[in-house]
Amino acid sequence: MDLNYLYYRQQVSIIRADRAACSASRKAHLGLASLYLETIALQRDRVANDAGIMASDAIASKPELQGPLQPSMISAARTAAKPREDTIVGCEALAASDLARAALMDTENGRRKLQHSAASWQKRAELLQRIEASASKRKPLDKAEWEEADAVERAVASDKEMRNVRI
Repeated sequence: MDLNYLYYRQQVSIIRADRAACSASRKAHLGLASLYLETIALQRDRVANDAGIMASDAIASKPELQGPLQPSMISAARTAAKPREDTIVGCEALAASDLARAALMDTENGRRKLQHSAASWQKRAELLQRIEASASKRKPLDKAEWEEADAVERAVASDKEMRNVRI
C-alpha cells in the first residue's frame, strides 16, 4: 500500500475528528487515525527491515508519537492545508523516509546524500518547532492586547453615548 495514501487518510481522519459533532464520532475518527499511524509504521518497518532500521524504533524514541491519538493532537489537522515540508510532522516524516532510503541505497554517495537530506529535514523540523513555541508564547499576549483594545473601544463608545443623552 502507498504510504502517501496512508498519510492522507490519517490526516483526513484527524480533520474529521476535529469537525465531529459528538464525542463518539470524534473518538472513532481519532481511533482510525491511530490505526493509520500503526499501519504506516508497519509499512515502513517492512521496507526498512532488510537494512536493519525499524520505523517503530523511531516512533518509540518519541513519546509524543506513542499511544492513541488524543484530542489535543487535533491541532495537526489545522496544518493539513500546508505542504508537509512546512509542518513539523511532515519534516520528521521526510527525514525518516530519507534515512530508510539511505539504508537501502547501493552506493556510498547516494547514501551520504540521503543521510544529509535527512539531517536537513530534521533541522527544519527543529526550526519549525522553535517557531511554533515562540508563536504559542505570543498568543496570550496578543489576546491580552485585543481584550485591552476592546475595553478601550467599549469605554469610548460608552462615553459617546453619555454625551448624546439629553436631560
